[in-house]
This record gives sequence, structure tokens and C-alpha cells, in this order.
Amino acid sequence: MKILVITLHYLNGVGGGVFASTAYTNAIYAIYGNTAEVSLLSPISVDSHVENISDGVRIIKSQDTRSFPTKLLDFCIGNNYKLYRIAKEEIATGKYDIVFFDNSRSSFRLISLAKKNGAKVITIHHNFEKEYVRDNNTNPILKSISIFWTKCCEKNAVRQSNLNLTLTPEDKNLLINQYSIRESTNNIYVTGVFQSKDFSLPNINKSITIKKNIRDWLHSIFYISFLSRKDMDHYVQP
Repeated sequence: MKILVITLHYLNGVGGGVFASTAYTNAIYAIYGNTAEVSLLSPISVDSHVENISDGVRIIKSQDTRSFPTKLLDFCIGNNYKLYRIAKEEIATGKYDIVFFDNSRSSFRLISLAKKNGAKVITIHHNFEKEYVRDNNTNPILKSISIFWTKCCEKNAVRQSNLNLTLTPEDKNLLINQYSIRESTNNIYVTGVFQSKDFSLPNINKSITIKKNIRDWLHSIFYISFLSRKDMDHYVQP
């Protein structure tokens, strides 16, 4: 089995989205790595080193080489995913059994293509994207265009994906209510986000180091657990 993870985040960078995407990629590999080849498509320059991604993940390093006029045109037609053309070519090979879209914006016009080529689709929603875009854009014209296309991508992802995963119950409820869908028929689950490596919890008197492997973290009391391999297979197997 072959799995493709598509993210719009620069995983050699920093930030909440980067850390969440890294954790999810490592979780996917921890769940499927023993029985599947896991590939990651991320906007990473070919000469950059990516830390914190499991060694067994095949990283497809790709750069955004679009000209400014092309970027402007893409923005106007709703293509917020800088590696859309590369992702389209990769999916069109038909060699992937499961395609993960890390954020609905990275699924721009690609879900139907993935399904056409025999893949099951899982979308990870980092936020209620429409709200996130609205709150993080100041230019009224750019904001209006972004919100319109973000809503289109998000609505399509929620309705067309075989499985939808959200970080919070609030995001899950917003997606269900905004796009008038039935939870029972659209397979929406809350997974949360989690730490995949050892880390320290600061204490007034001492630092407590908690050591657990990623499978433990998936079911830790500190984090909402990621779906188990058995649960995942229930939704993505033919």
C-alpha cells in the first residue's frame, strides 16, 4: 500500500500549523509505516534539511516556481495551494491507495482526481478555515476573494472526503453546521493534536520528563487521540 500526505506548510519552518502537520505526518507513519510506503509532498526546497519527520517517510521536496502573474491568476481562481500542479501530477500516477490532505486548502480540485485514480481521501482540518482566513486578512478585497475560495475548498473537502479529521470539537460542529451535513454520513471525527517525541513539562520545583512513543501519545490522557489503525481502515478500505 502507498500513502501520500499533501501539506501546504513548510515543514522546515516554525509555527503552530507546522508543528501540527509534523505531528500528523509522524502519526500517519507510526500507524502505517510497517505495511505501507508513506510519501510527503511539502513546499521544501531541494537543498533544505527537514528535521522532526520520521526517517522512513519519503519526502518529495518541491519548490514554488510560479511567476508573479501566475500566482496572481491562481489566487483569483482559488488556487491557494502553491504545489497544486506538482500534486496533480503525483496523484495522477494512480499509485496511491490513500491521500491525506493536510488542510482543506491543499485539496484544491484534487479530491475528485484522487478518487478517480482509485485512492481513498482523508482531510485533516486545522481550523474552521473560513473563519481563520477572515480573521487573518486585513485587505477587504483580498479577504473577500480568499473567503469565497476557502469556503469552496472546505465545503468540497468535508462533503467529498472519505474521512474528515478536526483538531477540536468546535471545528467539527462548525463544519457540520456551516455546510449542512449529517455527521453520520460524512465521517467527521475529532483527533486533536499531540506531541510525538519526548518533552519536558515545567514544574515549580523540577522538570518532569515524560517519555512515551508515538503510539502511547495517540491515546494519552493529555491529548485527544488520533484514530487507531483499525478505525482508519474501517473508513478507507474498499
